[in-house]
Amino acid sequence: MNILLADSNRDLLQCYQTLLTLDGHAVTTAFDGTQVAALLGPGKYDIAILEQRLPRMALDRLLEELEWNRIPSIVLAEGAVTVKTLLGSPLANAYLTLPFLPEDLKRMIREVTEKARSGETLRRGGVTVDVSGFCIAGTGVRLTNGEINLLRELAAPRRAAGKRTRVMIQALNEKLKNAGKNAEKTRIVYEMEKGYRLVNGNE
Repeated sequence: MNILLADSNRDLLQCYQTLLTLDGHAVTTAFDGTQVAALLGPGKYDIAILEQRLPRMALDRLLEELEWNRIPSIVLAEGAVTVKTLLGSPLANAYLTLPFLPEDLKRMIREVTEKARSGETLRRGGVTVDVSGFCIAGTGVRLTNGEINLLRELAAPRRAAGKRTRVMIQALNEKLKNAGKNAEKTRIVYEMEKGYRLVNGNE
């Protein structure tokens, strides 16, 4: 797999590069936003992994460039991912909060690239998700890897939810409301003794 990896901390950059190279990937590195932009080309990389606060170019602009070049993205986030982040535009395909274990990074790379190549359509209630496009089908509403995973899991009621999941649920409900058509009638609710579940219409 060809990976574009960018971090302004050169020690961390080398650690990540070593980890991914030992895992069999070809890794191109950059340590600021202008270097990332100069390295881009349509489909040139299977995935890009970016530090959230890369110098010399705003993250939003880099995410737009990656989307234009059809390169999936993972952002290494310094703090908790908020509802505001998940409702923002442009949106990374995934966010991984520092600190993380090596296996967390490997798993996320695998999940994001598999989704991007899948051509899968996921239907939940009145919602159709274009999995490979990371969006609600037929709309401009973008979804992250985590949000897609959550919608998949909600085929059965989910009894517990940590803070990170509750943030995703709040963002997803807002996105469903804004998606129009049948999606706006679908929402995630919590019921005592049943947990979180996806409901449609007037349930």
